[in-house]
Amino acid sequence: MREAADGEQALQAARAEPAPGLVLLDIRMPRLDGLGALRALRGDEATRHLPVVMMTASRGMSASYRSAIDQLGASVLLHKPSSAEELAELIGHGLTKGAE
Repeated sequence: MREAADGEQALQAARAEPAPGLVLLDIRMPRLDGLGALRALRGDEATRHLPVVMMTASRGMSASYRSAIDQLGASVLLHKPSSAEELAELIGHGLTKGAE
């Protein structure tokens, strides 16, 4: 498991070897937000098909933001706070969807 303090570090960790099997991105991160990081991941051939679970504490997210996340192919959008069981279930779903 790798951790990142911001979106730039998340991109570096996702591009590192060995490649991760799944990325969890918070929508609100310093330096580069989750949507920017997701765009960068999808724009890079090495990380284009990497399963990504997006997380947010904002239940009132705008439809355009949600649409952008869906168009970029995030596997799941998780609303925080969530239980460990819910997170595990959504990660499993993200891995399954990413393998399709």
